[in-house]
Amino acid sequence: MWHLETAQAAATKAEAESAKAEQKLSGHKVAYTDLIANTYEEQPQLHALSALTTQAGVQDVIDAASTTYQLSTAMDDIQVGYKKAAAAADKASDRAEAARAEAAARATEAKAAHDRAQSAADYAAAEASRVDQQRTRMVAELAQLQNISVDLASRRQAAIEEARREAAAAAAAKAAQAAQAAADKAAAAAAAEAAKKAAQQAEQADQNDEPSAPAPEPAPSQPDPTPPAPGGGAQAAIAYAKAQLGEPYLWAADGPDSWDCSGLTMKAWGAGGKYLPHYSVAQYDQSTPISLSQIAPGDLLFWSSNGRASGIHHVALYMGGGQYIHAPRAGKNVEIKSLSYWYPTMAARP
Repeated sequence: MWHLETAQAAATKAEAESAKAEQKLSGHKVAYTDLIANTYEEQPQLHALSALTTQAGVQDVIDAASTTYQLSTAMDDIQVGYKKAAAAADKASDRAEAARAEAAARATEAKAAHDRAQSAADYAAAEASRVDQQRTRMVAELAQLQNISVDLASRRQAAIEEARREAAAAAAAKAAQAAQAAADKAAAAAAAEAAKKAAQQAEQADQNDEPSAPAPEPAPSQPDPTPPAPGGGAQAAIAYAKAQLGEPYLWAADGPDSWDCSGLTMKAWGAGGKYLPHYSVAQYDQSTPISLSQIAPGDLLFWSSNGRASGIHHVALYMGGGQYIHAPRAGKNVEIKSLSYWYPTMAARP
């Protein structure tokens, strides 16, 4: 329909331009005709021989020749304008004819589209009527087979169809609820994993606080009641950790060829028969806090930015003799250091 309206508007515009060009051409025709008539009337007076025999002198002859030249020039100008107007009128007429043809073609297309749409609508209506008749016939046959009234059979069929729709809706709702529950569970797991990774990243970043020169050992504090010494698994844990000496640090790694600090202590004490989580703060929480004056081989040493468990950012395994083994930070390997090199903040016994 839009194409038809556009073509009709173009045809109307083209016809108006053609009419305007024809009007202009008519004006040029009148001017051209008047000029020819005037020239014919004045011709006897402009003849060169007549001027020489009847007028007073050479100047009159020159004036007459000038007038003849001016009239000739004006005739040429009018003739050129006439030809241009005629050419413009022809072009405008051609455009109008083309626009009328385009409008006619669009009208034909619009009628064909309307006919197709009407045919499709008629077919759909006939198909709906056929389906309805078939359903009515099947309900009547069902009523006859079940020895009930057609009205009752219709109600039963309607109830069956409604039950099917409700069952489909219920199934769709159940599936949507299951999908939502799965999405919520996945989102919760992702949030927990993100929180754990963020804490481990903070732990890794804070490890850059490791000093480049030995730090003085603080004055000993009042000893706490001594908890039980580490069990026989302590030596197995130390042996496992020493077997990893020289292997590189890698954040969040727990072997077999690279380690972060809590990954090394987790696997070491795993070899000693105790489970520790892969997170330094959680390892402290799961162990028994002790004072640094009570540490024994196998105990865990912690470094904290605020002196409390919430600020823990590094963990190592105490070997005894004032030494510990740890996975220090990115760019370094598993190594043994003395307590005087980097003194821990707190300690705990697994």
